[in-house]
Amino acid sequence: MLTVLFLALLGLALPSTARAAPVCAGCNVLWIVIDTTRADRLGVYGGPPVNTPNLDRLAARGTTWEHAYSQAPSTMLSVSSYFSGRYRLSTGQMFTMNQRREHFNQLSPEVTTVAEVLEQRGYRIDGYVANGVIAPAPTARFQLRVHQGFDTWVQVTDQAAVDQGADRLAELKASGEPWMLYLHLLGPHAPNDRFEGFEARRGQHPSQFGDVVEPAHYLEINTGRTVPTAADLAYINALYDDAVFLADRQVGQVLDRLEQLGLAEKTLVIVTSDHGETLGEYRDPHPHFGHSHSLIDALLNVPLIIAGPGIPEGRVERDQVAELVDLAPTLASYLGIPVQNAWEWDGEPLFGPQAAQGPIALSDRGGVGYMQTGARDTTHAVRYYHENGLWRYMVLPEEQVHVKPPTSAHKALQAAAQAYMDSAHPPKVAGETLEAPEDDELEMLRALGYVE
Repeated sequence: MLTVLFLALLGLALPSTARAAPVCAGCNVLWIVIDTTRADRLGVYGGPPVNTPNLDRLAARGTTWEHAYSQAPSTMLSVSSYFSGRYRLSTGQMFTMNQRREHFNQLSPEVTTVAEVLEQRGYRIDGYVANGVIAPAPTARFQLRVHQGFDTWVQVTDQAAVDQGADRLAELKASGEPWMLYLHLLGPHAPNDRFEGFEARRGQHPSQFGDVVEPAHYLEINTGRTVPTAADLAYINALYDDAVFLADRQVGQVLDRLEQLGLAEKTLVIVTSDHGETLGEYRDPHPHFGHSHSLIDALLNVPLIIAGPGIPEGRVERDQVAELVDLAPTLASYLGIPVQNAWEWDGEPLFGPQAAQGPIALSDRGGVGYMQTGARDTTHAVRYYHENGLWRYMVLPEEQVHVKPPTSAHKALQAAAQAYMDSAHPPKVAGETLEAPEDDELEMLRALGYVE
């Protein structure tokens, strides 16, 4: 496993497992992803408590990681990694839209996903997904296969995911079979509307963009054609926070249903996000909104809350780093399923006797012509640009300030990133290369900001 390799490389001991949770064989899994959600917007992470009262209550009965990182700043690559337990270079996945260098390929059938592992052990696996990038497309031309192992994988709206997911819980309870239910809400993914009660929660926000900030407005800001005022920036951030609030309310509906059905005592609950979002604070050289464009904390530091039988309550892990690639082996270990070498998972369990959390997170920006690989700990970051072979060194949180010469901390991160790149193990046969989407699919991706 790569975490063990990196710790050995850096001369660090594996962390103690004295606080590890016991295995809960036969437990169910409720896995909720709120798309495009930054950790710093949740109350438990120091954000406004009004944003996330339900997630904060979940954190009070579980464990929260302050330093949890996605493996990619874009949905398809991130989801591929956390379902497969593999870093991006080992999934073999490419997904390029911006800069009009289109490239898409399906997840290889050689890759073993956590859903396939659970399905083989009698679990019912259902997914309700609001993000059209990974949900079933109208034609087979854009099926990305990230849902390998799911019995159902349905594209719905956020509220439909909540409603149908809650109804499915009742059906699953009646069936008596073990299950994993995956809900993927679009949440605060741009563009964000003004929801009822916005002014009461967020105050008045005059803006040159009017009530709705369209994708074209974000593009104008990102390219410097429009200069946002302080009021514009405050308004866009308020819209984002209010979308997080609505997603929290929807998650609360599902958690309430879980409790009402008496399933909470036998269910592991995971809430996280696939990636974060820049909200005007990142300048390269203009204020930037959106994601996919870089390997920075605003895009990679995501919430991670895990609660359920045997999970330490009210604990906030501040010293060790968690990665979303750890979730597949964490589920297997928690449920008492031995991780097989044949699965070639890179992550490590966050709980159980094999827990091996480390101090480093790895991420990739995978795309034709602008591939990047990054490593970070809680205070430093490095980034490697595949196209020209350059390394950049940063001290967090000022990731636009490049350090020369690199410090000893940077050199350790660089060694870890290089070890990862040298040890990547993509499938022998890559997933099928897909034609670029067009017509309705292209418009959907443009609306989500994946196409300029």
